[in-house]
Amino acid sequence: MYFIFLFFIFSNIYFSLQSNPAQIIKVRENVNVTMTCHLNMKQNSDARTSLLTVPSLSSFNKIFDNNLSGNIILWYKDDSQVIGVNSISNDPQKYLIYQENFYTYQLVIINVQLESSGIYKCQNFTAKEENLFQLNVMVPPSRLRLSPLPKLPVADGTSVQFNCTSERAYPIPTFEWYKNDQLIQRSIGISNNNQTSSPSFSSSSILTLLLSPVDHDQILRCQVTNEASIHDTNVELKLDVLFKPIINISWNQKELPTMLTVIENTFETIHCVISANPSALANIEWYKNDQLIRGENQEQLKMNFTRLEDIQKLTCKTRNTIGQSEASVDVDILYKPKLSLIEHITLNQGEKLVLKCSIDSNPFCHQIRWFHNQKEILTQPCSLINRTQTISEYIIPNVYRIHSGKYTCEVKNWLNTGNSNHRQEATTEASTDVRIQYAPFILNTIKKLAVVENQDIKTACIVDAYPKADITWFGPSGQRLSSFAEEKIINSTVISSQLHLPPSYSTMLGLYRCVAKNQYGQHDFSIHFQRPDLPDPPNQLQAINITHASFILTWQPSYDGGSKLIYHISLSGNRSEERQTNLNSIRFTDLNEKSRYSVKIRSKNDLGYSDYSTSLVVLTTEYPFSPEEFPTIQRAYYTVDGHRIRFHLSEIRSPLISKDHLCIQHYHLPSSIVETTDEFPSCIPLNSLQPTNDELEIAIDQDNIRLKLCLINQTDVCSKSVAIPTGVGLSNDSSELILILIGAILGLCVVAGLIGLFICIQQRRRKTKSKHGSTDTLKTNTNGNHMDNFHATPVRVVDTNSCLYYPAQTSKINEVRANGGLFYNPELPNSIYTIQEKKNSMCFDSGMPSTTSDNSDSACSQVFSSSDIDGHVSHGFYDRSDGEHLVNGRLSSKKVLLPDIQQLFLGKFNGTTDIPPYTVGENHSTLRISSEEESGFSTPTKSHHGKKLVYEVVV
Repeated sequence: MYFIFLFFIFSNIYFSLQSNPAQIIKVRENVNVTMTCHLNMKQNSDARTSLLTVPSLSSFNKIFDNNLSGNIILWYKDDSQVIGVNSISNDPQKYLIYQENFYTYQLVIINVQLESSGIYKCQNFTAKEENLFQLNVMVPPSRLRLSPLPKLPVADGTSVQFNCTSERAYPIPTFEWYKNDQLIQRSIGISNNNQTSSPSFSSSSILTLLLSPVDHDQILRCQVTNEASIHDTNVELKLDVLFKPIINISWNQKELPTMLTVIENTFETIHCVISANPSALANIEWYKNDQLIRGENQEQLKMNFTRLEDIQKLTCKTRNTIGQSEASVDVDILYKPKLSLIEHITLNQGEKLVLKCSIDSNPFCHQIRWFHNQKEILTQPCSLINRTQTISEYIIPNVYRIHSGKYTCEVKNWLNTGNSNHRQEATTEASTDVRIQYAPFILNTIKKLAVVENQDIKTACIVDAYPKADITWFGPSGQRLSSFAEEKIINSTVISSQLHLPPSYSTMLGLYRCVAKNQYGQHDFSIHFQRPDLPDPPNQLQAINITHASFILTWQPSYDGGSKLIYHISLSGNRSEERQTNLNSIRFTDLNEKSRYSVKIRSKNDLGYSDYSTSLVVLTTEYPFSPEEFPTIQRAYYTVDGHRIRFHLSEIRSPLISKDHLCIQHYHLPSSIVETTDEFPSCIPLNSLQPTNDELEIAIDQDNIRLKLCLINQTDVCSKSVAIPTGVGLSNDSSELILILIGAILGLCVVAGLIGLFICIQQRRRKTKSKHGSTDTLKTNTNGNHMDNFHATPVRVVDTNSCLYYPAQTSKINEVRANGGLFYNPELPNSIYTIQEKKNSMCFDSGMPSTTSDNSDSACSQVFSSSDIDGHVSHGFYDRSDGEHLVNGRLSSKKVLLPDIQQLFLGKFNGTTDIPPYTVGENHSTLRISSEEESGFSTPTKSHHGKKLVYEVVV
């Protein structure tokens, strides 16, 4: 029982100690750290009391009471160093101890350093109670060292250990190794133990490398970091490896493995790229076909590569203290084909012709073509006899005269050096002249000639012969005409003998003969001289370039009948068409596919038509695409200037056709009946046209144009053509047309403004004149007596055709001319103005036209008429003294007295108009009829040129 009790007591103490784990404190250097220790004294006292209550342990309790008689607080570091007891520090410069109360104690560590790291313990020595503190002072790596073993430089293939050490760092850092910034190793540092018992804060990492020439001049870096690192800490070392020269031969900045390919007769620069440690640049040597090239001791070698040099291999050699090296490349010189062909060959007609073309090329040729007089006659593949040579043959078993001429052998190969900038196709030609000896052959085909009376006669005999033939002309009677002939050489075998006869021979009609003769035979040809007549139909009709929608008809002319020919061509089938031309060919387009057409032709000269030729049947081919697969040409129109066409294309509906495959073809439909050109219309790629407002535009210099779309590589495969309507639509070319309309409107506005300005100026001038006139209001003489008691009522003028004239005043007294004209006399109290009526006449007063029957100019015009006043019109005119108011008015020839006029005036309106009574004075009376303003009546006032005309009659 006693031992069980002791075991229980010490177990409680042990577990109480284990239940207090260490408190971890992490700090950086140069700071103060405070550790607070809390002890439970009461719990320990209860434990002591429980021990004293055990009566069977009296002797044990006695020992216990002696040991626990007081509380002793001890501070330790790493269980080996006593810092202090209770509140007493053994090293006050580093440690301070404080007791806050009976249970709490504090330890202050001043200015901690890396060496301050460790386990600190606060222990109640009496109660066996303690607090643990783990202090970790974190320090980034520093004082790095990188050392190789063995030391550098080292020879190629040496294994070297590199040791990277950090002298002072906590916690243990991570080491990363880089070679030329490429990570090659990462590891946790190994702690370096020292000889003393104190902890070591030095760690290191080891890297082992087998160095080679590739590692030379590379940078080896050791980078060390831990939890305390703020910035990377590293140390570097440049590798130094000794090795013999390493040589690479390069051309055009490309390394050559074993072969250098160059083109013949080119200057090229070859580089010998050397890498060595120590340097070997001072010991470079170049070799050509293993022969030393003297004077070439540089890294660069510039040479002219020709076949004569026969360069097969180039070598670069160099050495240093470590050893000697060399590098070689084989040389392959490319050259265009070298041809060999017999220059001149002469054969008799019927013999065998063998042409041999020997070919030497590198690389071997890829195409051989034979030409006869620039026309291709044969294409052959290349077949090698050896690596670079081959032979091509062209054989004709039986030669004829048409086989004479120039034969050409053309050979092509590719000169490809492997560099795209040097790829080119080389072509070489070799020619020979083949002469076939044969009898003459006359090439003329027309056997008739139209001869006009009393005019020169010209014709020709064209002879093909080798050797040259003797040509003789004979007349109808067999007479020689050699003196009228002149020979002209056309080519090496063809001669034209031109006959020019004087007008005297125009009456000698009949057969004329041309005879050609050489050692191999002779040939003669007869031409019938006759008077002009109808032409012969053309012959040798032929249809070429037949497609699904077009073909070209060609023919040979025949006898023209003595005047120029125009050919009439008739096409029938799905479409009938008549066309005319003065050429020897014509093109038919816009035909239907797989259709049968019949075409015939006849000639026309000044005298009439020939018969039709034999009909030629033409069958068009099948259309390779459906017409719907082509986009349609929409909204095509001419621009304002007439030199461009704009059009819009619909969407392409076929996956087989793209815009890159199409071109636009435009051709002119001649306005004249006779076609004079056979030019094939050009086709403009659509991609070359820049769209404007979703439209395309092409420049043209003709009208009556048709458009169609074609395939670029097959311009005979086209859509249906579209005619371009004349004129410009507003919607299609509104921008240009709007500018023109605006300009026209502005021009009209300017003209209208000028006209209005001119009218205003004229009116202003007339108003100015009217202010100074004397025709507005006429007044009677105020000197003397007035008709004070006379009053007249204005009346409305309903119909008048009279004219009122105002003659000027004069000082003459009652002057009466011989013709009976009456003048105004201002000295007489009772004077009168004359009134005259002239039907359908013009009366002028300051430019005022006479009134018509519908006007109401004056109240007097209704009263005074020719029926009331007996006025015989005289032929004289009264001339007023002031020119401005001159009136050419005819004067009344009868003198009218005042009482008569008064009675006439008033009697005219009695019973018909409401005229109030009036009074007449003893001496004189005055009747005044004013305008609308003065009368208040609605009679219109006549206005002319800005003047208000007031008619006033004074009696």
